[in-house]
Amino acid sequence: MLAQQFDVFLLNLDGVFCLGERPLPHAVDSVARLRNWNRALRFLTNNPRPTREEIVRWLGKMGIELRTEEVITSGWAIAEYLRRSGVRTAYVVGSPRHACEIDAAGIEIVYCVSSPGAVVVGCDESVTYHHIRRAAASISGGAWFVATNPDGSFPAPEGPLPVTGAIFEAVVASTGKRPTVAGNSTPHIRRGVDGAGHRRRADRRGR
Repeated sequence: MLAQQFDVFLLNLDGVFCLGERPLPHAVDSVARLRNWNRALRFLTNNPRPTREEIVRWLGKMGIELRTEEVITSGWAIAEYLRRSGVRTAYVVGSPRHACEIDAAGIEIVYCVSSPGAVVVGCDESVTYHHIRRAAASISGGAWFVATNPDGSFPAPEGPLPVTGAIFEAVVASTGKRPTVAGNSTPHIRRGVDGAGHRRRADRRGR
């Protein structure tokens, strides 16, 4: 079988593994089969709103047991990228849970500082004009402009929903600057994936 030739499988959650809160047909069974083959798995999402722990609990309700390190979100990826880059303070346009991921990386979340080290744009239903205005002002003042992913829409049962890309384009229009992005298929999110591949190859050499 072709699938048995691979050591590591990357499972994109949004619109591939699940649609909204429901897994797509055969998705859960496929994960169980890969587990039985002792394959390394990584569950990827460009949705920056939930924490990795929340995704672990959510998939657990579907009968999929996994570890936090098997989940790679764009919110976590950008937090790690900022940490490695030495950013100390950030203004976050996004969900409180995304801000928690950045805080957990040792970066102070600021709301009143006029010049944060970075402005991080994610997505959340509560984003307002005030957030866009504050982000644009900080970026114009020298803050590093970063975004969790470039997606303009998100697959949902009721149809595509506007997300991060749609939000940060408003900031781009205001500042004339484009963000550094971290999400599926970018080098920043691949670091968590690479770790799975290195460990799996080491396991195979030890057999």
